[in-house]
Amino acid sequence: MENYLKIEVGSRGEIEEVKWFNNKTFEEIVEIGKKEFEDYKEELLSGFREDGEEEDGLSYIEEFCSFVIKEDVGIEMSKNEELGCGYYREDLVKELIGKDLDDEKNFELIEEVNGRVSGICWMDNFE
Repeated sequence: MENYLKIEVGSRGEIEEVKWFNNKTFEEIVEIGKKEFEDYKEELLSGFREDGEEEDGLSYIEEFCSFVIKEDVGIEMSKNEELGCGYYREDLVKELIGKDLDDEKNFELIEEVNGRVSGICWMDNFE
């Protein structure tokens, strides 16, 4: 069991959500992330369906939505062409342990940590 930090980044690079998931196995984090990703894709697709453009929605999802798992690191997903999210193992974001994630004084530190870890699950050579 480990702790994982979720960081979600919005369309202009702003931090949308930062939240700890404590005492989870890697498999549990993968399942939490997959459910979030699938729910998001379904919500996205339903908007296209309402407009009678389901094929366009499927093409959009294929092009801009992706999910990657990196054992012993975490998971990351691209929810659309601008919105991304990652769940990172605690030791990778240790500067934020014990910090109030809602306190504006810690915002710069959160951005710094996100800048360092964002994309690591997509890298082939991260150790």
